[in-house]
Amino acid sequence: MELQGTDTNYSMNSTDITFVETKCLFCAESSDKLLYPMKLEKTDFNAYAFSARRKRKREHYRILVCEKCGLVRSDPVIEKEQLDLLYGESQFIYSEEAPFAAETYLQLLQEKVIPYIEGDLKNKTLLEIGCGNGFFLENALELEINDVTGIEPSRSCYENASGKVKKNIINDVFRVETFQGKKFDMICSFHVLDHVPDPKQTLADVMELLSPGGCVLLACHDVESWSVKLMKDHTPIFDIEHIYLFSKNTLSRLMSEAGFEVVEVSSYTNTYPLGYWLRMMPVVSGLVQFLPKSLKNIPLPVKAGNIYAVGKKPCRRKYS
Repeated sequence: MELQGTDTNYSMNSTDITFVETKCLFCAESSDKLLYPMKLEKTDFNAYAFSARRKRKREHYRILVCEKCGLVRSDPVIEKEQLDLLYGESQFIYSEEAPFAAETYLQLLQEKVIPYIEGDLKNKTLLEIGCGNGFFLENALELEINDVTGIEPSRSCYENASGKVKKNIINDVFRVETFQGKKFDMICSFHVLDHVPDPKQTLADVMELLSPGGCVLLACHDVESWSVKLMKDHTPIFDIEHIYLFSKNTLSRLMSEAGFEVVEVSSYTNTYPLGYWLRMMPVVSGLVQFLPKSLKNIPLPVKAGNIYAVGKKPCRRKYS
């Protein structure tokens, strides 16, 4: 297995690509229904395609839905080792959108997680899984959460981190053993869970890393949102990066089965420039080039089809 090219042109040698089957996370014997056939070429497996907030071109795996539980997934997908390699070579191309995302995620942390965290924030620990260049970690520091850690596989994102947080970022894929037994009061992950090949194991690792009474905040796409119903597989949710796609019900079930007390699962509003929203929609993305800069940069709040979930790790029982 090798990568060829430079910068965003890195592409995987097509002769080395290995596909593996996926399974329903809940049903041992799922009854699968085909939603959309595969729209992929082997040349699509390149670093740019695995870079966050890129312009989509409607490339995705075969999309199935389990008729028993409603979980939607891609099948088959490339193996984890190859995914890790592509994410390691993915590029930081979202500097203009990062401040908008940071504001949204910080609001979720403040309103949906911090009220459940007891004690002084200065003494609390926070981990972000898939932290990019650390834009959210910088905002967390402004809340005076002094002990923040991020983990991010992309070397490009890591190199673009500011001096405020770069020392706090581990440039690697997420592995529980990396943290050598350290515990966290808050663990956040924004639009990562739908990218991982084993969400159950990811949440088991999060549970292990959380302190008793600690909270996890997850954000991901909503496969039952209005945008999916309207745009079908033209929506960016069906993408080469996404493996398992959740609804409010399936995300809540996943967290519950992992042992979390599910505090809340709901939709949220994102605010991005108009140009970004248009660029993410394959049907109209070509219109962006004709818009004047003044219109492209207008901030626009939209409930575009994203959900968040807050889960709490149960405290240990007290015995008298």
